[in-house]
Amino acid sequence: MGLVFNLIYFFLIIITSPWLIYRLLLRGDFYRVFYRFGYNLKPINSSSIWLHGASAGEIISLKKLVDLIKKNDSSEEIIISVCSSSGLELAYKNYPDCHIIFFPFDLSFIVNFFIKNLKPRLVILAESDFWPNFLYSLSRKKIPVFVVNGKISEQSLSKIIKTYLLLPLLRNISYFCVQKNSYKNRLINLGVDKERISITGDMKYDLIDDLINKSIDIRDQLNYSKNNLVIIAGSIHLEEVDLFLDSLSELAMSQENVRAVIAPRYPKDSKSIESKIKGYNFTSIRRTKMGGVSKALGDKKILILDTLGELRDFYGISDIAFVGGALHYRSRDKGGHNLMEPAILGIPVIFGPHNYSFEEVGNNLIDAGGGYKVYDVKSLKKAFTRLVNDDKLRLDSGKRAKEVVLEGQGASQANFRILKGMNLL
Repeated sequence: MGLVFNLIYFFLIIITSPWLIYRLLLRGDFYRVFYRFGYNLKPINSSSIWLHGASAGEIISLKKLVDLIKKNDSSEEIIISVCSSSGLELAYKNYPDCHIIFFPFDLSFIVNFFIKNLKPRLVILAESDFWPNFLYSLSRKKIPVFVVNGKISEQSLSKIIKTYLLLPLLRNISYFCVQKNSYKNRLINLGVDKERISITGDMKYDLIDDLINKSIDIRDQLNYSKNNLVIIAGSIHLEEVDLFLDSLSELAMSQENVRAVIAPRYPKDSKSIESKIKGYNFTSIRRTKMGGVSKALGDKKILILDTLGELRDFYGISDIAFVGGALHYRSRDKGGHNLMEPAILGIPVIFGPHNYSFEEVGNNLIDAGGGYKVYDVKSLKKAFTRLVNDDKLRLDSGKRAKEVVLEGQGASQANFRILKGMNLL
């Protein structure tokens, strides 16, 4: 089996090598390739637990489970593997006490080199990042593989069915903890024993709580009255700012009480955002230029939140949230941002179609009436107008958004209990 996949990989490398070299030259991240071959891999002296997440959402979703594992046995080495440079940065930020690595290329000799040096006694995979040689090598060495936050979409199911060589590899996975019943049924249809599957929910919901500290003080400082309706654009990317301002312009002209907060994903974009705001004849001020002076905002329509660590508190003073990163497609730093941060605070959430990192959360918010997916300026403007003009709809949507998050919590604890029950922890 391993030989078959090695031959397939070598064939793919040969035919795609010009494109791969071009991408590496364009991005300038050759170091990532070397690390995925095992360059500078630091050996582990004792056994370890290896957790892997491919996307940003998967990496973040493991946080609560990692905390539970460390609390259970703080002496055991924990490895977090990622696939991208942005994922590496995210892992270092969220797991400072763990051993962070790039996931190995799925060639047998590379995979075996990683396993030999990292000595995992348990491997935990997030969602559905199944690599054939990796799973096959772990199975041969009798290292259990445990899937958490498991998902098998209809699209991935059709791909797996077409690639019949992948089907036997699912038998190399010891246990699946999936997000919902439809994923369980799809695994059963692929031949996985139902006794090896549990529905435990989505661990992303466990990353958030409804505690806020400064919201009342901030609202007073900004001189927002009870009649002011605040729309916040959280973690917005520069490419989305014009879409947001265009949607806001007509609304702001007809609704004198509307105020906006723009929280850029990257504070360095604040100067460019200021220029864009002037182009729409709005007045604005940066948070860093307020100097803590009460009522410094004055009659300015827009506050640019160019600070770090305050977004959550500003969600707390807002009435409607647009979460950025998913309305404009990006080749990097893509997948949208955390929809649960505003949702848990009882705020209706608007987001774009490219929210891959929080796709399930977005779908659940939409189904409950607490979330709104938009595709362009027209649909964004429509969502804003509906929520601004209908107080009951806005309040009900916020309430439902919060219920979605609260009802979804507990998956990390459930996965941990199953691992303990199987004597894997």
